[in-house]
Amino acid sequence: MGKRIEVKVGDLSFRTKKEAKEYFGAILRRHEAGDMLVGKDYQEIEALLMNHPRARDKIGPGIEAIVVEIEPHHGSKCFFVYRTDGTRDDFGYGHCIDDDRSPFATFSDAARKVVRPYMSECKSECFEGRVENKVVCEATGKELAWDEAVVDHEPPLTFSVIVNAYVKERGIDLNAVEYIRDIPGGVEFGNKALAQDFDCYHQQRAKLRVIDRGENLRTAYKGRLKLGKQGTTNSVI
Repeated sequence: MGKRIEVKVGDLSFRTKKEAKEYFGAILRRHEAGDMLVGKDYQEIEALLMNHPRARDKIGPGIEAIVVEIEPHHGSKCFFVYRTDGTRDDFGYGHCIDDDRSPFATFSDAARKVVRPYMSECKSECFEGRVENKVVCEATGKELAWDEAVVDHEPPLTFSVIVNAYVKERGIDLNAVEYIRDIPGGVEFGNKALAQDFDCYHQQRAKLRVIDRGENLRTAYKGRLKLGKQGTTNSVI
């Protein structure tokens, strides 16, 4: 029996590639050609795009919008990224999941490890002095115990957005970044100055919140498979 491969996309984690594909496939299926993604769908597909092996090429100068359209060669629905320079390109969710980690995704993994202590500290501060050691989930209003809570980046400045902005502003060559691999907790930056710089950059921009951890991902995953199209979205076609 093959080893199960965990898939991470932004703040989401999936036990297998199949589970990840079903999750993102459900987002694609419930939208019609011409729908521009908004809200949570946009944030999650934007994070998915960061996992593409050619993420930097796909994003180009920046993302203006992500739209569901018909791929002309195969006649099936696909995600298209509209860039700030007026150009566009398609990308498949399966390609973002199946291929090896992109340079951007690897950089994001190392960046996430850098800020982990800061996020743990934020969680501790949220619980400090609370009655019955509980906090209120900022997304659902539910009271949470320590083990039920997780620190999350409040949109629109998701972690992927912050990392992408940092790479652009600092002019980082993602193919030249040095890493320390095969260590407990995953990959980390080989350059301590880079790690410290990103830590400061993140702290200056991140707006963190405590939300329900529990069965959040599994509940969302099951719910998405049953949902139809959500409301009305804008069209760029």
